[in-house]
Amino acid sequence: MPKILLVEDESIVAQDMRNRLEDLGYTVPAIVPSGEKVLDIIRQTDPDLILMDIKLEGDIDGIRTAELVKEYKDIPIIFLTAYADDNTLKRAKATEPLAYLIKPFDDVSVQISIEIALHKHKADLKIKESRNLLQRTLRSIADAVLTTDNHGNISFLNPAAESLMGIKNKVAYGQKASEAVQFKTHDDKELFNETLLNVIRDKTTHNIPDNIKLIAAETNNIFLADSCTPLIDLSGNLYGTVTVFHNITDSVIAGKQNKKSEEEFRSLVENSSDIIWTVDREARYTYLSPRVKDILGFSPHELIGKTPFDLLADKDTALEQSMIFKNFILRQQKVKGVVSEIIGKDGRHIVLENNAEPFFDNNKNLLGYRGVARDITNRIKLDTAAGKLTFTREILNRVDSEFPLKVLIAADHTFTADLLQTVLRGIENIEDVFTCVNASELLSDVDKYSPDILLSDLSIPIIYDEIFNEQIPKKYPNLKIIVLSDKTDNKSVKRSFNKGANAYLSRDADQKDLIEAISEVSRGGTYFNQAILQSIMSNLTNSTLKYNETYGQLTKREKEVLRLIVKEKTSSEIADELSISKRTVETHRRNIMKKLRANNTVSLIKQAIDLGFSE
Repeated sequence: MPKILLVEDESIVAQDMRNRLEDLGYTVPAIVPSGEKVLDIIRQTDPDLILMDIKLEGDIDGIRTAELVKEYKDIPIIFLTAYADDNTLKRAKATEPLAYLIKPFDDVSVQISIEIALHKHKADLKIKESRNLLQRTLRSIADAVLTTDNHGNISFLNPAAESLMGIKNKVAYGQKASEAVQFKTHDDKELFNETLLNVIRDKTTHNIPDNIKLIAAETNNIFLADSCTPLIDLSGNLYGTVTVFHNITDSVIAGKQNKKSEEEFRSLVENSSDIIWTVDREARYTYLSPRVKDILGFSPHELIGKTPFDLLADKDTALEQSMIFKNFILRQQKVKGVVSEIIGKDGRHIVLENNAEPFFDNNKNLLGYRGVARDITNRIKLDTAAGKLTFTREILNRVDSEFPLKVLIAADHTFTADLLQTVLRGIENIEDVFTCVNASELLSDVDKYSPDILLSDLSIPIIYDEIFNEQIPKKYPNLKIIVLSDKTDNKSVKRSFNKGANAYLSRDADQKDLIEAISEVSRGGTYFNQAILQSIMSNLTNSTLKYNETYGQLTKREKEVLRLIVKEKTSSEIADELSISKRTVETHRRNIMKKLRANNTVSLIKQAIDLGFSE
């Protein structure tokens, strides 16, 4: 049975009350006449409930004693008193008693009050346990959690929120969220507090747009919040809001760095003199670099969804190469040196040399091939009578330049310099070849010989640093620099181009690579040999590939709709032009935006223009 501690200073009243309680089936372990002794008796008896007379002998009354009990342990208290004035009642309410019995009282009133108090206290304990569990959970999670009452005043900040928002829970508690925590978008617009007020007003969840980043004004941390949610009790009344903020500062910084790096590499690839392409398992183009238009006359979007075999001049060769490619897919082999005769958009015959390698998803399933197509038409003699492609040595050994070129070779030792000099002196249209194996003499040699091309073997750092110091690019802006290096990683390639290189060749580059590099940079272009391009492509992020490959998923009708969207046609105008319903147009528009991952029409149009739909 429940143990009830009786705190009463009148002995006769106390004994009578004890008899009543025991008759009702309760246990009374002690009667305490004063507040000073209550805590000691509680430690000894551990009661389930306390019946406390407000008026007690000694220096502290029952209300003050109840406050001390609350500080020590959560025990339900019922006040007993013959006095019911407003001031006493106000003080008693502050201690949160579970009942208030006014003398005289009968046994039924006492029993009802005790049972209700015990039941309510038990229920309150369960609620507190749930709240404590929730508090511990919220305190342990990494995300910042902010809750408010129904007036927008902060009721809780977990440690993550304290740390990331630069304010302590104790300080923030009770303050207006709009004053204690300042969140702004990148364009300095206050968004969170506006959303918070809308949630309180409407009693509904309000989403925060995915593309909106919130900045904590004090710490400059960057957050994302999916939504602000109202807290509704069982009666449907609003008692607060809760918002969870994800700190994405590090990921935003990393994302910017990745995006910058990705853009740099995409620029390197797309400004290459070669065509960069990817195909799926069915050999359908999913991406083509802009260079394809310069070489074949087709814009990238005109070829997406087609196969390389659709462009071959000879149908028998197309069937043969199609079978060969299927064999490559079956064996997942690399494609090396496949030469194809292509018919360009203007009817010209162009010869391409293709090299490619397979790429896979995270589960090692083959997704397709990514490769490089090099225009070797000028190095090939088209023997149409024999129906074959044959190399012509006279063309192979000639640099394609408007005027004879002077080349300065900078190498780390004499053997390398002499070897390169021997190769270059046998090439037509190269007027003079000079060598420099001493880094300290490099600047003076550039002054002395006034070369058009600087071919630099970067085997040792001192040569690299000397070639790419700021003096050469500033003093000789027309000097073209070709790097020859055993380093094929993206960092080395990017560093060289950032410093001013115009071409980058791996050490396994052959004579034709060297001739093509000199030809290309002399015309103001950039150049990589196959090994470098493959290295760069294999390290491009998946998002770059996905961005381009998704275009191949558009249906013919979706492409038609997209072209009209770029022309700023309304849905009604598009519907009339294509003889379809406006609802169908809107469906196509949503599907296109989803496939191209565009957040809005502006983003969609920008991507469409990048893909060539403005033509």
